[in-house]
Amino acid sequence: MVTFFFRSRKDIRLNRVESVRPGVWVHAEEPDEQEIQALCRDLQVEETLLRDALDRYEVPRFEIENNVAYFFTRGVFKKNNETRTAPILLAIGGTFVLTVTPQKLEVLARLSQKDSPIVTTQKTRWFIYLMLALTASYTNALTEVRREVQRSRRRIEEIRSKDIIRFVSLEDTLTEFITALVPTNVALKELIERNILDMFPQDENEMEELLHANDQVVESARSLQQTIAAIRSTYATITTQNLNQVIKLLTALTIILTVPTIVSSFFGMNVAVPLQNNPRAFWLIAAGTLFTSSLIGYFFAKKEWL
Repeated sequence: MVTFFFRSRKDIRLNRVESVRPGVWVHAEEPDEQEIQALCRDLQVEETLLRDALDRYEVPRFEIENNVAYFFTRGVFKKNNETRTAPILLAIGGTFVLTVTPQKLEVLARLSQKDSPIVTTQKTRWFIYLMLALTASYTNALTEVRREVQRSRRRIEEIRSKDIIRFVSLEDTLTEFITALVPTNVALKELIERNILDMFPQDENEMEELLHANDQVVESARSLQQTIAAIRSTYATITTQNLNQVIKLLTALTIILTVPTIVSSFFGMNVAVPLQNNPRAFWLIAAGTLFTSSLIGYFFAKKEWL
């Protein structure tokens, strides 16, 4: 689906228009073949680069072709309670700005609302505002991950196998964040160094803040990865310790119960045995066996094996 938005400094709100015009923002969400061909024809953009934006594994980068700047980054989305990232192409031409995504992203949906502060005729401000919104979406997603990790850390002794599986999913999410933001910052620095956008001092300050914010998200994601690894290591240690305790308990009980078994085996043989004619033989043997087992049990308890 392809939609067109326009807003000048004189307009009160962002308006949806029917076709391309100078200063338009063109948003292509899951475009079909016909829409791809129309975009290439009307905006004179590179078809290969446009199709790259529809590759879900596309990595962030920056390119310039025929006076059009192509900035690839990734945005956050949720699916089946999993937080993942999807590619976004921001193409900036002489008279238009274009975004292309392979699926619906909440951050772009919010920015396309009528009350959006975006002014499409100010391309530099539009680019900076969109990038700040993307960074904010990463920060919000990271906050949710942090809360979930902290909840698990507080109840570490109650963690189960399904929680460990969840940790693996969270680590995958954090890895996606890092692999998206690190090359995004590299592309941003290249864009700044090559003076692609006309920036005022305020714009330059905001770009620096954007780079710093992305670095902070990356560091936070790495810190959370270390926290998750520490929780998994602690869980493995606790599990091993509990298993050792169970094995020691079962081994001690086996040894204690072996004494009555051996004694009863001896006195169950069809040969002459001590006390066979004593009317109190059963009670004497039982008492001796119980005393021996109790003595062994006391020894194990003193060694903290029980």
